[in-house]
Amino acid sequence: MVRVELEISDAERERFVRQAERQGMTLDGWLVKIARQHAAEPEAADDEAPAGRTPSGNAGQSILEMFDEIHRSMPEGAFDDLPTDGARNYKHYLYGFPKEEDEQ
Repeated sequence: MVRVELEISDAERERFVRQAERQGMTLDGWLVKIARQHAAEPEAADDEAPAGRTPSGNAGQSILEMFDEIHRSMPEGAFDDLPTDGARNYKHYLYGFPKEEDEQ
């Protein structure tokens, strides 16, 4: 057996622990499960596309269908830690500007 070390943020760790607990698993067990699931998915060769799809993987799909596909692939709770004022305060979150407060 080989030991693998991962570096993740505290927020990621908390989110992953919650996800593992929802499934009745330890964090280590959950991460191994996710890795095995990912490794079990067949990967198409660079010059081969899966049946019915182009190499880009999403030709013929609308942007809404692509978004839905991405959203379905996200683990439960992936968006729980995102700020609710991201549109108004994007400069704060991206560049460290002071936050804009609500005008009342």
